Amino acid sequence: MNAATWTIRAAEPADAIALAALLPQRGVVEGVMQTPWDSADQNKAMFSDPPKDRCGLVAVAEGRLIGYAAVTPHVALRRRHAGWLMIFIAPQWQGRGVGKSLMAALLDWADRWSGLLRLELTVNVDNAAAIALYRRCGFEIEATMRADALRDGAYVDGHAMARLHPAAPSLPSRAPAA
Repeated sequence: MNAATWTIRAAEPADAIALAALLPQRGVVEGVMQTPWDSADQNKAMFSDPPKDRCGLVAVAEGRLIGYAAVTPHVALRRRHAGWLMIFIAPQWQGRGVGKSLMAALLDWADRWSGLLRLELTVNVDNAAAIALYRRCGFEIEATMRADALRDGAYVDGHAMARLHPAAPSLPSRAPAA
């Protein structure tokens, strides 16, 4: 299946209900920090009023939301050069290039429009497909966190991964004073 079968667009507040419905699905919930029993209102709150500087994108196919990716810049003054990335794809659309398309669009925003130098994410160590995608996008494993998350009754390790801007913008040179 090629990228022509879905479209990528900016997430809108009206998408919150559909996105909240994706989170508790088997094949999604194991890789995010939500639980299958978080209420629809709890999940909806994440999407209905996002921070103003977040870039949230959705993938849409056949009139339905099939994926989400976002970068949220850190708010602490000394960390404003970094952003936190999250992504999830509907189980039946995983492995079909949706994640690659969302990541390409999100990295374009991060590299060309946001001023971010560093992108960060956490991934379960056994999520080989996601790790491979992140590596192809320039992310590197910086640390492995033991017993990072509780998943389905067992603790799983997580990788802290990050990507630095491939060609960080520099300040324009200043003409010497006359």
